[in-house]
Amino acid sequence: MGHELQVAIYIVAASIAVAGYLFWLLFGPIYRYLLRHHTVSFYYRKVNQVVLDHDFYLINQFENQIAGSETFHIDHIIVGDKFIYCIRDLYFDGTLKANPENESWIYYHRRKWVYIGNPLSKNALRAEHFALMANLPLDYIVPIVLINDDCYYSTFDQSKRGSYMVSLRNLNHFIEDMESRDVDPLNAAATSLLVADIAQLNQHGKK
Repeated sequence: MGHELQVAIYIVAASIAVAGYLFWLLFGPIYRYLLRHHTVSFYYRKVNQVVLDHDFYLINQFENQIAGSETFHIDHIIVGDKFIYCIRDLYFDGTLKANPENESWIYYHRRKWVYIGNPLSKNALRAEHFALMANLPLDYIVPIVLINDDCYYSTFDQSKRGSYMVSLRNLNHFIEDMESRDVDPLNAAATSLLVADIAQLNQHGKK
């Protein structure tokens, strides 16, 4: 092997190594930047994949209004075989001191502590509005706050209020666990009619 060829191989190998290192170094910050600024599209792809994998129904960007109340919005409604999941997309670039019993949570973000409203309570209220509007028992409704994988929060018993905080990576497992519960499934024929009714109730983009 000639000297020039050896040098060329060395340069190519070094370039690949440097490129790989830069990719490893920058992947995390770039991914977080894209996720923070394109939360809806990133989360939608994950939710849509779960729906496709299980042959469920999906309605995105549901919006309506209960009489005397402000307009409420649900990012995704998944109609499964046994439950209906009302999902709110949230991105937290920091740490949460979370407690489902408290109406305010502490959010440590950019070296500052701030108070935010309890996202579980807010989403549970949206789910209640939806259940009332769709004339559905709350037993069938599962409110989910969907968060980024690198969000850190204090652990708590999420089952007390039936409202859940789930990371992107765990969404599929969470829904599979819910659907495996020993409860009667939704009526298949009635479900397709229900989805059509929900779509009809959705006022997003109709005003």
